[in-house]
Amino acid sequence: MRCLAIDSSTKSLSIAITENGKLLCERNQNLGFTHSETLLPQMLALLEDAGLSFEDMDFFAVTSGPGSYTGIRIGLSTMKSIAWYLNKPLFAFSGLKVMSRAFANTNQFILPSLDARSKRVFSALFKGEKTILPEANRTSNILLEELKDIFYAGRREKPELYLLGDGSPVIFRDYKEDPLSQEHVTLVQMEDGLAGLRAYHLARLAEEAYQKGLRPGWQEAEANYCSPTQAERVRQEKLSHMLIRKASLQDLDLIHYIERMTFPTPWSKRSLQAQLDPENKHAYLYLIFSDESEEEVLGYAGYYMHLDEAEILNIAVLEEARRAGVGRKLLRYLLQEARKCGALRITLEVRESNLPAQKLYYSLGFQKCGIRKGYYDKPREDALILELVLTA
Repeated sequence: MRCLAIDSSTKSLSIAITENGKLLCERNQNLGFTHSETLLPQMLALLEDAGLSFEDMDFFAVTSGPGSYTGIRIGLSTMKSIAWYLNKPLFAFSGLKVMSRAFANTNQFILPSLDARSKRVFSALFKGEKTILPEANRTSNILLEELKDIFYAGRREKPELYLLGDGSPVIFRDYKEDPLSQEHVTLVQMEDGLAGLRAYHLARLAEEAYQKGLRPGWQEAEANYCSPTQAERVRQEKLSHMLIRKASLQDLDLIHYIERMTFPTPWSKRSLQAQLDPENKHAYLYLIFSDESEEEVLGYAGYYMHLDEAEILNIAVLEEARRAGVGRKLLRYLLQEARKCGALRITLEVRESNLPAQKLYYSLGFQKCGIRKGYYDKPREDALILELVLTA
């Protein structure tokens, strides 16, 4: 059972080959972010040292992040290509999890961290195999506040948390300036030689998973950035200026386009035209754009008034605009406008399998009040009926 494991998510490059739990050979170097030039030559040199080839490996392992965006992509693309070509399993693990692996059997609190700059750290808290604090990109001060929430002051024995990784100096510096944190926990910085991210520990995690019968394909290895990329940050900034306006008949083609791009059974153009007709005093449709220029449409939504009750007709967000708060902003706007129209109650239907949409609705106070059997087509599926009582 042989494994070739690499980590290129930080300034250091680590490569290891293991066989049945034993380290055959390992290379660790810190030449800065030069992995695009050094990774493959170092891998080939290590294989030569071991007298092995890629074909001799039973499976491969790579860190998926967090860390350097470029480093993560280099490692993933390289190992996914090799695993695809040889049709062999590829395991991907978080670098923070890999760092804690060396201390998994100590039953100590382990706090691995990586410097994310600007007083931010990629961090998590583990105890053995249990995750106490999930991975995130936090400021060191917020991390200390979260630790205070977990560990109360005045315990008979104040817990010791062992700091690993190049983010530990950032955390420890703020910890020493925060007496209240010192009352809750004791932070202990580990020596650099014991606290680094080694491919050997990555290989051991992969071996344990392999022995459990797991055989992940190369397609399953995904990047774990723990924070948005620069392109995503630019887009989020752009979306912070979203514009919502009421739709008219002039927007018919645009709304019909959104329908066709969003739903397997879109509304017909004639049905949408009936909702947009100025003579229809009961239907209210709205478009949402990325900004006031209205150059980029993100989606649309609408509701229908029946006396003092509103029924949401549709909430449609284009694929490229999802997971950015567009649907939530649209829904909040509909609730606000429905109140203005005198609605005391608002209802909607949602596919029984559409859990993300249900999560959004429930988070805003909607509750299940019924079910419509076989309501949806393509595929045939029941609809949950949700309602929200509107307050003034």
